[in-house]
Amino acid sequence: MSLVKTLEPRYGALIARMLLRQAIESGLGAADLAALERAAGLRFEALEALDATIPFEAEGRLFKALIEITEDPICALRLGLMNRPELSDLVGYYIGASRDVGEALERQGWVCAQMHEAYRLHLSRGPELIRLCIVRVHSARNQPESFDSEEYRLALTLRFIEQIAPARPWPRAVHLCRSDPSSGARARALLETDVLLAQPMTSLVYDGALLEQPLRGADAGLSAVLRGHLERLLEGGPPALSNLVAQALCRGFAEDRADLHSVAAALNLSAATLRRHLREEGTSLQELRERCREQLAHEHLITAGLSVEETAERLGYQDVRSFRRAFHRWHGVSPREYRKRQRGV
Repeated sequence: MSLVKTLEPRYGALIARMLLRQAIESGLGAADLAALERAAGLRFEALEALDATIPFEAEGRLFKALIEITEDPICALRLGLMNRPELSDLVGYYIGASRDVGEALERQGWVCAQMHEAYRLHLSRGPELIRLCIVRVHSARNQPESFDSEEYRLALTLRFIEQIAPARPWPRAVHLCRSDPSSGARARALLETDVLLAQPMTSLVYDGALLEQPLRGADAGLSAVLRGHLERLLEGGPPALSNLVAQALCRGFAEDRADLHSVAAALNLSAATLRRHLREEGTSLQELRERCREQLAHEHLITAGLSVEETAERLGYQDVRSFRRAFHRWHGVSPREYRKRQRGV
């Protein structure tokens, strides 16, 4: 089944939540926020729901109101640069497990597409440089143009690349569609790089070697498991708590944080509350931990090609014998025999 049927503004609600958080951090008071809410025609409280959506045009109204209140024509760039992405949710774990920066950008694009984002990141390669362009999708082109929406996403992308790439690269140049010279001067001072105005696309320009920079958290086995979880979640509505726990466990094994208190903390719950809700869903942390270990064992052994010893260590077993016993319980054969069968040997 296709994950995307129609354009729905789910990503817009995420953008609006981030904008509001950054606006508050920048010093906007209660009166300004109330004015912003009225001008944008949004109820900010409703944006906190997991399945919140907003009309595409509401995002444009939000940016316009922010510019009027702050009297800052490049506030979209400024607020976007305040973002400090932390790869601490399922999407972040999936992106962070990429092989290199190029694959991480591809994964980010895939996630945005599933969330019906109105813009995409288009990669253009040259002999020595690459250009990352913010491009509006065809189904959103009947909406009003918004340089602010594009520039906000450009700033988010800049911070995202700076966060995931080991060398923390900064763009060689930034291309903006806006043509106002005073705004251009402000943008140059803010970005501390060459800014070209009146360009056909809002873009970031980097050295070509950026895409090949390896990521420290690269993990092919974990990637495969997380991709499956993401596809199931994006197909439906708000996930059951047991699904969220399973995702936290998958990452927790990689970071030695798969115990009850660590998983509860990752979900902003107390251990007792987590245990109670799982009981109401007819499962337990131990059952979910066992299921995740089984999934990850397959991916580590078959997809990533890790040894039995490495797999046991990654899944938190104190010794290989305990892992072999658990694996035999899951599949009725040893890990080595299972790998031979999967490879048709």
